[in-house]
Amino acid sequence: MTQPGEPQSAGEASIVETSGLFDREWYLASYPDIRARGVDPIAHFCREGWRLGLRPNPYFHPEWYAKTYGSELHPQENPLLHYIRRGERENAWPSPHFDPEWYRDEYAVVAGDSPLRHYLLNRTRAAFSPMPLFDAGAYAAAHPELLPAGQDLYLHWLQGEEAGGQNLAPQVTFAAVLSLADAGSGGSVPDAVSWETLTRILRLFIPLIPFDETGYCVSNPDVVEALRKGQITSPHAHFVEYGFFEGRDPMPSR
Repeated sequence: MTQPGEPQSAGEASIVETSGLFDREWYLASYPDIRARGVDPIAHFCREGWRLGLRPNPYFHPEWYAKTYGSELHPQENPLLHYIRRGERENAWPSPHFDPEWYRDEYAVVAGDSPLRHYLLNRTRAAFSPMPLFDAGAYAAAHPELLPAGQDLYLHWLQGEEAGGQNLAPQVTFAAVLSLADAGSGGSVPDAVSWETLTRILRLFIPLIPFDETGYCVSNPDVVEALRKGQITSPHAHFVEYGFFEGRDPMPSR
């Protein structure tokens, strides 16, 4: 019988390893106490790491994924397993920093292959971006020292943003944003955009807004009822699709 805190099946670690979504070296470097203990990193992640919010790679955030797609997960299900078995195929985001549907189409990822695995294998190259609004080529041109050092361009930019924007480069333009929504014509920027186009653009950013699921549910009982009836997949999905545009507070308890 499986004990609390242990993988739910003997094959769980094997599934994670075969997926290519677990970065052993990154995990051990990010959590040095695990390296010091000499335990197998994948076994540790499947047994307890994900419960502690530890990440199997820099682009999969277990806590964020569970909060965003919680109604789709079985109780005590490893979020990464859900992503491997079903989530990615249904275009679920592994974190606010990777868009699998866009990536699959943009780089013609072979059907059945994992967009996230593809990116993890290529994330130190200027030819690939994890998000449509990040231009890896432009960022690499602004920071030519990064490629020879084998650094992840997006993470370097993100860390700079979190530290105050020291690494900001012109990798995002308004024209690029509009082109994502098919608003442009012949590379030109229109003087105005439709509400539909603006909505599509906004939905690229809404998932990045801090969100308190418990407070949102308490403040919006209709969301709880819709979730109970299966009309929405999660409170966060409701906020992204409807709540933001209805003016609902994503952090009502702050």
